Amino acid sequence: MGTSPYLKKFSGTLAAVVIFFILLAGIFLFNGEDKAENKKMVFPSLEKEEILSVMLKSPGSEINIENVDGQWFVSESERKSKADSTSVKELINDIKSMELIQTVSSQGLELDEFGLQEPQSEFMVISDKAEYYLLIGNQNPSETGTYVYDVDKDRVLITDKALASRLIDKSQKDFRDKRVIALIPDLVNRIVLRVGNFYIQFEREDGLWIAGPLSDNTILDQEKAEQLLTTLSDLEINGVVSREPESLKTYGLEMPTAEIEIFQNGASHKLFFGKRKDEDEYYIKFDSQNTVYSTSKENFKKLPKNVDDLTRGLSTN
Repeated sequence: MGTSPYLKKFSGTLAAVVIFFILLAGIFLFNGEDKAENKKMVFPSLEKEEILSVMLKSPGSEINIENVDGQWFVSESERKSKADSTSVKELINDIKSMELIQTVSSQGLELDEFGLQEPQSEFMVISDKAEYYLLIGNQNPSETGTYVYDVDKDRVLITDKALASRLIDKSQKDFRDKRVIALIPDLVNRIVLRVGNFYIQFEREDGLWIAGPLSDNTILDQEKAEQLLTTLSDLEINGVVSREPESLKTYGLEMPTAEIEIFQNGASHKLFFGKRKDEDEYYIKFDSQNTVYSTSKENFKKLPKNVDDLTRGLSTN
C-alpha cells in the first residue's frame, strides 16, 4: 500500500521544521560562543593570580583587606579585625569579573569630564605577580556603563555599571566577620546557659547531649540542643556600640539578662546579653574584651527561656 499524498506532505513539512530548528539552534550557539570569545575583562590576568590585598578608598574612608597566612583581615582607621571570608571572596570575584565594554581613550583626555578627577571610589589590588589600580567615575551618558581609569595603563574605560557600583561606599562593616563567636559545632562539647532565672548545662558524651539539672520525667531533646548550637554558631553582631564603656550598667551588662559559656577544643567563650538597645537590638559583650556590641533581638528570642524549650517529657507507655 503506498503512502498517501497527505502523509507525504506532512512528512516533508515535519522535516522542514526539524531542519529549521537545528539551524536556529546553531545560530544561537554560534552567537553565544562568539559573545563569550569576544568578552574582554579589565584585568584578564587576575583570574590566574593570587590576590594578597585589596585597598578600597572613597571620600572619608579607606579600607585595607589583607591575607595573612590564609586568613583575611580588614582594617579601617587603624582598627583591624578578622574579615568575613565570604564577603571578601565576593569582592574579589567582582573585581575579577569587571568587563571591559569599551576603551574611551588611551591618553590625553581630561579625567574631570568622566568624574575621575574626584572619583567616587578607587581601589588597588596587589597580587603575587602585579598591582592593579583603578578609579571609578560617573556613568556614561547612555547609563549603560561606568567610566573607570586604569592608572597603570593610563586609559579611560567603560565597564559594567552594576559591578562598579558594588565597589562604591564600602565600609569596614561590609567585610568584618559578623559572627559573635567563631564556633565549629562539631568541636563544641559543653554549654552552660542562664537566661533570667532559667539555668541549664549540657555536654556531649558519645555523640549525645546530656543535660542537668532536670527532673526525672524530662529528657534533653537532642534536636533542640543542636538547634541552640546552630543559633549560637550563626549569631552575628550588628555593630560596635562602645569600645571603652565607662559603665556596664548603662547597657544592662553589670547584671546580664543572659549568660552563655561555650566550651570548644579545651577553650571557653563567654557571652553576655544586656538590656534592649531599642525595639530591634540588644546589647552584648564578651568576657574577654571591653567592647560592647549590638545584636538583633531575634538572637535573644531564640534562646531557651525554660526547661520546656530544651526538653521533652518521658512517655508513660
